[in-house]
Amino acid sequence: MAIVGIGLDLCDPQRVARVLARRGAAFVQRVLGPAERDEYARRSAASPQRGAHYVATRFAAKEALGKALGSGVAGLVAWHDCECLNGPSGAPQWHCHGELARHIAQRGLRLHVSLSDERSLVAAMVVVEGG
Repeated sequence: MAIVGIGLDLCDPQRVARVLARRGAAFVQRVLGPAERDEYARRSAASPQRGAHYVATRFAAKEALGKALGSGVAGLVAWHDCECLNGPSGAPQWHCHGELARHIAQRGLRLHVSLSDERSLVAAMVVVEGG
């Protein structure tokens, strides 16, 4: 398989924390899919800071996916059609739904994601492979 797209995005989790303080559930509902919202609730219960970091990494991952696919978010990549969830090993994995899942399947694409976070910055990198 060949690489057909690469996307990178950075996000400030403190900025996300400020948005969460202002908009709360509305922002979470807009940006996260159902399984991501469940994980956000679990992490936020432990610490609001952990919750904000979780949202920031998922926001960055979705932005990076939009860049890697060349469509941006709100184009082919709808916020709820892609969920970045941790697998059994803890590594993040894409779970795609709807039009995005159809697009990926029709083109035989494989998606890879890597996330990194520090106190003041989170990063996401996405690689799209195709045949």
